[in-house]
Amino acid sequence: RILNQMVQISKHFKALIQLLAIAQTSLSFLRSHKIPHSPLIKVKFSSESSAQDVPPVPMSNKDDHLISALSGNGEVLVKCLTARNLVQDALIKQDLRPLATDALGRAMICTLLCAHGLKDQETLQFVFSGDGPLNGVVAISDGEGGVRGYVGDGKVDFGPGNDVSIGIGKGFLKVVRNHPDYERPYSGIVELRNSQVSYDVAGYLRDSQQSESIAVASGVKVTQALVQQAGGYIIETLPGASEETIKQCALNVSKLMLQNENPSELLSQGMTPTSIAEVLLTDLGGINSLSMKKPAFICHCSSERVFRALRLLGKEEVLEILEKNDEIEAKCDFCNLVYKFPKKQVIEELEMFILIFP
Repeated sequence: RILNQMVQISKHFKALIQLLAIAQTSLSFLRSHKIPHSPLIKVKFSSESSAQDVPPVPMSNKDDHLISALSGNGEVLVKCLTARNLVQDALIKQDLRPLATDALGRAMICTLLCAHGLKDQETLQFVFSGDGPLNGVVAISDGEGGVRGYVGDGKVDFGPGNDVSIGIGKGFLKVVRNHPDYERPYSGIVELRNSQVSYDVAGYLRDSQQSESIAVASGVKVTQALVQQAGGYIIETLPGASEETIKQCALNVSKLMLQNENPSELLSQGMTPTSIAEVLLTDLGGINSLSMKKPAFICHCSSERVFRALRLLGKEEVLEILEKNDEIEAKCDFCNLVYKFPKKQVIEELEMFILIFP
């Protein structure tokens, strides 16, 4: 009996040794790759620093996250995103068909990637105005990972083989950057190049930043009412980048696209935003610093915003509407929430506003 107990203890001890060995190997892997992961915290490494106290990088795409990585040579910035959950939220809230989900998902992904790094309360808006049956796509994001958007007609669907370019059609991309302190928003407009979203955004960035060294990719993999994967990336060279760095960036993008041109397919194959960034920064010094944020579909609608819009119409116009209706109904395009206000409440709100601001 004592001998059997000693054998069992020996087995447990060997298992413990194996677990410690695995833990040590994992820690060595994190140190050698120098990839920190902590929300809203930027981490920089030098030859003397250690990643021992840094939380581990997500090893899956279960949770949406956006990373921003600077190359080791300091000349290239990469931003990568996995966004399956927030695109699924948009699909559910707006009851979208696959074509509309794909188009809106791409637009929100590109907006999130471009808005990352904006200052507090600043927003970036992309409006894809085309002559296609989707009747336009709108996406708005802030610098903290909040995003919202909608499609003019989310019920459009062509069945298998949906083509986003046909859904959006020919037209223009309007970009608006705004902040409460701005006297007026900054805006720009360019002609849609191929209406596939990513290429159009890349074209706008090249025109506005006077740079050819920018690559943008986004994609959504959706089946019926299920978003299987969604994500994208942006790689851009910083001012002063060498010609050698620019050529290496082009080579890295080509290698990644050989695996698959659609980022959602790369994510389906098991890649993560961090592993995509590693490929894009190959032979550029690896990842020198990395920050992470958690994006989400966030709508800012409220009854107060509805009344604010009514005040802009003016009392006479609102009263004219109430003569034909017993209540005023408003629906949010972003989350489909319906607001209903009885005639008495609307009149009281307007009269109170006039008393305060005659």
